[in-house]
Amino acid sequence: MADIIFISTRTHMCVQRFANKSSVPVLCMKSRTHASLQSLATVMAIMEEFGTMQGINLSYVGPTHPILNSYLLLCPMLGANIRFKCCCKKCPVTPLLFDASKAMCANTGTEARQCAETKDAIRNACVVVAGPTPKRAEKLPDFMLATTDINKETCFRWIFFHTCPRGEEVDDLLFWNENAKTFTAFQNMHYIAAALMAYHCRDYLF
Repeated sequence: MADIIFISTRTHMCVQRFANKSSVPVLCMKSRTHASLQSLATVMAIMEEFGTMQGINLSYVGPTHPILNSYLLLCPMLGANIRFKCCCKKCPVTPLLFDASKAMCANTGTEARQCAETKDAIRNACVVVAGPTPKRAEKLPDFMLATTDINKETCFRWIFFHTCPRGEEVDDLLFWNENAKTFTAFQNMHYIAAALMAYHCRDYLF
């Protein structure tokens, strides 16, 4: 019998139903709504670099993805601002939790803004996150990102993360840049998993 269960699923309601029937803690690693483990691991890497999330400007450029929903909640909770571009001009899309994020921002004095252009999304960014490669090849040009783009739009010291899987939207110069912390975030995942497990089992009687 398991003492704790980690779940990755396409439907968030499945996690809730499973947890309601479970006799042990159930933690969602990823669902259609959230990517909790990866987003928290990225936040950990950001805090390792800057020492805080307060005042950090985080930018996301890529297709809609559960991790964007997680960032939309985590940024205002931790005092960071978020700008994102997640759609092309022919196919406007708004993230599921954007309204919830704006409501949180109103209470925390932070900003959540959707941008139509990449240059607006990455302007004055401290952290740039590229989403996974688009499933449709024709959308690839809308999410292309290079080191020169970031250096042109921000005067701050910046770091870069790729959500993965990676395609041609990000070149080698950016993916392997000295400011790239993608693999640091992935390495942090087991620390986040251990922390979540310890927290939820803290007062649990087996």
